[in-house]
Amino acid sequence: MRFRKRIKIFYALGFLALGFVACSPSLAPMTRVPTPLALTSAAQAANGANFSTTETAIARRLLATLTAAAPPAQNVPTQRATVTPPSLPASLGNASTPAPPTLSNQLSPSVTPLPQLPTRRATAALSRAVTNAPSQISRQALAGKILFKSARGGGKFPNNYKWFVMNDDGSDAQQVNAAQAQALYQQLKSQEGFSPDRSQLVLGEQTCASNAHCDLYVGAPDVIANRSQGQWTPGGPRWYRADNPVWSPRGDWIAFIWNRDNERTKNIFKGDPSKLNQDFKRLTDFGGHRDTKELTFSPDGARVAFATQDGPRWQIWVLNAAADNPTDAAARNLSASNADDWDPLWIK
Repeated sequence: MRFRKRIKIFYALGFLALGFVACSPSLAPMTRVPTPLALTSAAQAANGANFSTTETAIARRLLATLTAAAPPAQNVPTQRATVTPPSLPASLGNASTPAPPTLSNQLSPSVTPLPQLPTRRATAALSRAVTNAPSQISRQALAGKILFKSARGGGKFPNNYKWFVMNDDGSDAQQVNAAQAQALYQQLKSQEGFSPDRSQLVLGEQTCASNAHCDLYVGAPDVIANRSQGQWTPGGPRWYRADNPVWSPRGDWIAFIWNRDNERTKNIFKGDPSKLNQDFKRLTDFGGHRDTKELTFSPDGARVAFATQDGPRWQIWVLNAAADNPTDAAARNLSASNADDWDPLWIK
């Protein structure tokens, strides 16, 4: 029975192959195998012995026929990134080991370039923060302006303040960096008492108490350092107190504060540095316990700025330094603010 089943399978495969060849015009014609009408017992035995070999041969022939009839495979080229080896340095020109390859900047069409992301702009809040920050300062940038302390923005005289600068006419007051302003103030304030050639210096008493006589001293810095020589202001009553001296950039005047005419009020005076026992000129006519301090000359020596108590507040005033009397000096409020302004320094 097994032999007969194999014979049936053999003939079925044969008929399938002949049908495929007849239906495919691209296949070469195959030789038709006649179907035997009957098999003897000896043939059946032989076929039984050699069936496996015959079946394998027919299967291989069918596979070869199907492979030859199949359409040829098309070679589809693929595009890849170009690899370009770099040139060796001159010092390695004879080296046998090649340098590692580097990828070319040209990508194949199959590679999608990365999109360019938009750059984020600075926000308006950041711009406002930068704009409102105190300005950076330098001596060169502020030349000709007046640096001063102020209680503007919530401060309070004398210890809670911010640093500001304004033009020499009092306009455009702007807050500046506190640390830089403090350093610049200390640097320049110590030079206010020197003559233009720095050979002479005017000094006040080291301590000028309210109940002590205080004089000014003019001379070489090392000579007047101990205040025992070079007394410039005249002696007088115990309540005479002269202080805050500054030397004009022109070298012609020394301006200072003195209560000579009114024990309770400090006015501004000026004198010739080269003369003793002279007639000092009073440039202001303040009265009524009015305090004044921190004189500073303009860079050209034509004006003097100072802080004085204008009513309940400290304000920065200015006067004409060339005058010899209060009328011509024409002292006037320069800062004119609603807060205390004090300790002016004219940058020069």
